[in-house]
Amino acid sequence: MPYVYITIDPTRIEDGNYEVVAGNELRLEHTGGGVSRCKLKEGEDPKAAARRLLREYADERGTFWDPINYPPTKRV
Repeated sequence: MPYVYITIDPTRIEDGNYEVVAGNELRLEHTGGGVSRCKLKEGEDPKAAARRLLREYADERGTFWDPINYPPTKRV
């Protein structure tokens, strides 16, 4: 399976391995765990689609420095 990565900022990358299955479906295994899938458009480069999936996954996960949303506390 080919390897692909993207650089989010100077201290963070997202990476994984991808493969094309069932003709036009891309399957991406993230190095940290998890799997993403998408349908390839006619003539679309699988490596570019894998990078797009990595970017979407990184946006969902956020970063270490993002604020933490704690649930409201009950006052006694």
